[in-house]
Amino acid sequence: MDLSAMAGMWDFCMSDPILFNGSDIIFSGERGANLLMSFLLKAKYGQALDPEILFNKSVSDMLNIIRDKFYSNSEFPQYIGKLDHEHLYLISRNLVENAKQIGWWRKNYEGKARFIKDIVMAPYEIDDESLDYIIASTSDIILAIRRNLELHDEEIIDK
Repeated sequence: MDLSAMAGMWDFCMSDPILFNGSDIIFSGERGANLLMSFLLKAKYGQALDPEILFNKSVSDMLNIIRDKFYSNSEFPQYIGKLDHEHLYLISRNLVENAKQIGWWRKNYEGKARFIKDIVMAPYEIDDESLDYIIASTSDIILAIRRNLELHDEEIIDK
């Protein structure tokens, strides 16, 4: 099966288009070029919290390597700072909307926390309160969706 022929948003999970060689970061081949183009377009047009970037382990690895190789601890803040609830909620919504692709519902609490810390928040750390808020919000979002579906079903039955 030719994996390069498979196009789609989650294609990046199948192989690693980013190579690390010492202090060099290489966007390899067509897939690397596509990822770099995606970075540049999102940087240019400001697409925040895009799942293709937010949930990409290669991107997280690259950010961590750049931080570790090129910044001293004093130059690079360890924490992103206190994110407001709007940003935390947007992250939660992205997690719910992409749950199948990232295996969110198969993860236990520790797995979800590790995914958020290692992938979503890289290269920064996240405080426990914000982490708990994101995880709890994913469940709250699903409950709200279920309630809306139940109300929708009741309205259809009442007609």
